Amino acid sequence: MEPANTRRIFLLTIALASLVGLSSCGENGDRDERPNLLLVVVDTLRADHLESYGYGRQTMPLLSGLAREGALFRNAFCQATWTGASMSSLFTSTYPSTHGFQQNTLTDNVLGASFVTLAESLAEAGYETIGHSTNVYISKVLGLAQGFSSFVEHEHLADADEVTAAAIASLDGWHETSKAPLFLYVHYMEPHCPYSPPPAHLALFRSNEIRPLPADFRVPPHIDIGSRDISDYESAYDGEIHFAGSEIEKLLARLQELELARDTLVVITADHGEELFERGEFGHGRTFHEEVLRVPLVLRLPSRIPAGIALEAPVELVDVVPTILDLLGVPAPALAEGESLRPLLEGTAKERRKGDAVYSELHIKGPPRVMLRTRGYKAVCTTSGEPEMTEYFDLPGDPGETRNRAAELDDETREGLIDRLVLWRRSMIEKGETLRSQEQAPLSEENLRRLRDLGYVDEEK
Repeated sequence: MEPANTRRIFLLTIALASLVGLSSCGENGDRDERPNLLLVVVDTLRADHLESYGYGRQTMPLLSGLAREGALFRNAFCQATWTGASMSSLFTSTYPSTHGFQQNTLTDNVLGASFVTLAESLAEAGYETIGHSTNVYISKVLGLAQGFSSFVEHEHLADADEVTAAAIASLDGWHETSKAPLFLYVHYMEPHCPYSPPPAHLALFRSNEIRPLPADFRVPPHIDIGSRDISDYESAYDGEIHFAGSEIEKLLARLQELELARDTLVVITADHGEELFERGEFGHGRTFHEEVLRVPLVLRLPSRIPAGIALEAPVELVDVVPTILDLLGVPAPALAEGESLRPLLEGTAKERRKGDAVYSELHIKGPPRVMLRTRGYKAVCTTSGEPEMTEYFDLPGDPGETRNRAAELDDETREGLIDRLVLWRRSMIEKGETLRSQEQAPLSEENLRRLRDLGYVDEEK
């Protein structure tokens, strides 16, 4: 069946489902009582800098509260450790080699219209869909606004308080005028560099500890906070998390004031994490270390998600859309490569059907690479030219990933892992071959400046 026909059939199915859902409205035209959805993405937020994930500082108290009222996934992983590829995977429930958004130049990426996004699924089901983006990659021109009836692209690196005020205005406007259920997506740039939290938030985390940056580390302009001390960078990063959390708290408080909290599915996650000089590395988009790979994932919906559960099973961001749609009673797109986590939430399963295997990909800042992570190991191989196993870590014995054991593997184990990774990526490429966009987005001087500000354009090839 042709992809276009498959898409039409899917959208027709959704439309029929929406008619069934709309029948829940009273004859007098009362508001559709299906649950609303608030999806909050906190850019560059690593899970292990949150107290709900064992961190020693109180960086985002609201997340601990949400976890007590809902579910926290302790081991959630992104499908790429940079925004464009990761958010395309989150929105479409497909891996980077399937959706094709793999380069960070902007000119080479447009999310193809054949891919059904979360916003499209919910719009076809009768939801009003509103988005607020502060990241140049999540934009109309690059295809990530597909399905949103209203999509606000904020000023580059807009502060969290500005984004919250606009999101609350959208929420109030919907509440006053619409009877449809709401999907509200809000993307905060904090704690992405440059780290510049308001002084009150920074003061909470100042440290007297002295840990100089590596002597040979060249501080790039986009992260220069006027210090050569690692503790200062960590404190500024944590201050940014606290600032974002305080603003999300205002958004959730407004839901409560409007008496919508109980009937709104709240999902909070991140597109990727950040390395803070572990092993001498800084930033994201270069490696698959846990600091950039592991992200928070918290869901709350009192009517459908048990309170206070913490789940250890490894999950992926591609699982988020199927889970949301399952909880809201909307069919998942046929192309979805993730799976619903509802059985884990309800206690009817202890693992996903795919078990503990987690995949992630990188096609920037180095040769194309694909990663496989299980509870026992993490393996990375290049996929251009002759595939090569470049990294292998024994996670139980070396959770800090300090010893690369790729050279120690026996030939059979090494070749078996390479074959598995290469075949997996090839299957993803073949699946998306006829669906990926051939379009290119124009790279303006302003967008080039934004990429430099975010650290995606530098001397490194």
